[in-house]
Amino acid sequence: MRPENLEAIYRLSPVQEGILFYALNEPESGLYVRHLVVELSGALDADRLREAWARVVERHAVLRTSFHWQEVAHPVQVVARRVELPWEEKDGRQQSMTELLRADLSAGSTSRSLRCSA
Repeated sequence: MRPENLEAIYRLSPVQEGILFYALNEPESGLYVRHLVVELSGALDADRLREAWARVVERHAVLRTSFHWQEVAHPVQVVARRVELPWEEKDGRQQSMTELLRADLSAGSTSRSLRCSA
């Protein structure tokens, strides 16, 4: 991350360190992975939805925070001034939501799924 994009750096709390420890040692468990699933019906302007989510990310530092544990003395959380919103659209008409979420989890994805039906 470029220094001009750095907003803050914080040490992890003991609870966060514990979560990181278990997430790194048992990544296949999915214990600390949560998906946000949004089911919409009717017409959808995906570009406007993506832009709205980008504005939410701009307003809330927690959504611009990443965790770093490699090549540092202690794990830290780094808050960026700006981040690019990770965005992936999936068509849920060919697979069940459960199948989509399982595939997403097994791929190690951090994306969020969006299912739309017209």
